[in-house]
Amino acid sequence: MKLLETIFLGVIQGVTEWLPISSSGHLAAAQILLGLEEPLLFEVVLHVATLVVIFTYFRSDLLQMASAVLKLDFRSEHGRMIPLILLGSVPVALLGLLFYDYYLTLFDFKVFGLCSAASGVFVTSSKIRRGGSGTVSAKAALLIGLAQALALLPGFSRSGLTISVALLAGVKREEAFRFSFLLSIPAVLGALLLTSIKGSVDAALIPPLLLGGITAVIVGYLSLSILRKLLMKGFFHLFGFYTIALGLLLLIL
Repeated sequence: MKLLETIFLGVIQGVTEWLPISSSGHLAAAQILLGLEEPLLFEVVLHVATLVVIFTYFRSDLLQMASAVLKLDFRSEHGRMIPLILLGSVPVALLGLLFYDYYLTLFDFKVFGLCSAASGVFVTSSKIRRGGSGTVSAKAALLIGLAQALALLPGFSRSGLTISVALLAGVKREEAFRFSFLLSIPAVLGALLLTSIKGSVDAALIPPLLLGGITAVIVGYLSLSILRKLLMKGFFHLFGFYTIALGLLLLIL
């Protein structure tokens, strides 16, 4: 692995993991186009980078949720999020465990193109109802969880689908944003566990891997901040046009 390669892939991860344009699809496409075969351990590093960004950005929410657990308080604003996140995590946990190996075989341009275009349609449709004044209910949590499970397919954006479903369900923008990324924590932890089991450590890979991970953290934090601002201003649906165009381009090529 070359340092420039890991920096480049770290930037892609940092941008696409948070913006609703699919990180898995873009990473796969970049590796195919550039003829790269990154070790499975690199995926582990990127998962860790993702968690670092989430824990840093949402540290206040996570601390209040931890406090609610210690107090067995599940009725407060943050306490009620815990069972909803657990409920929303069920679909991706089941599908991930059952179809993980099959999922790894789907990384090609045809699948990425189809899923990217479909994801773009979904994100664009969020313009119909750019959020409401409601909070995440049990029904909404399950629907958002199903959207997250669908995003296992390369080309579908996890943040794009989950935020879009939340907005269409009438959840206010700030809570849709927060719930989407807090919901990703169990999913990323599960993916981290699966890839760690299958990965192996080569001491020679540690420097470039760390560099790629640090790059993903820095770029990712900035991207997450940008996404929140665009969502609050009502521009979230515009990302859909990019993914539709990208998907169609890949299918044509």
